[in-house]
Amino acid sequence: MYLRKRKPKEFFPFKMWLYPLPALAAIVIWTGLFFSTGFYFAFGGTGFIVAGIIVFLYAPISKKTGHFLIN
Repeated sequence: MYLRKRKPKEFFPFKMWLYPLPALAAIVIWTGLFFSTGFYFAFGGTGFIVAGIIVFLYAPISKKTGHFLIN
């Protein structure tokens, strides 16, 4: 939704019917399913996601490669 506001119309060669309702409905439904599994599993999954983000951001910095290196 952010890109749709920032980029020109020609950047997107496709259209979504009833945009942005299907995207918002999917977010709401998946969030409900995520938390309906129980808080133990939900917070465990959230922990794995946070750990993955930390590794994703730290690995290129530690190797001095990647997109995050500013010359």
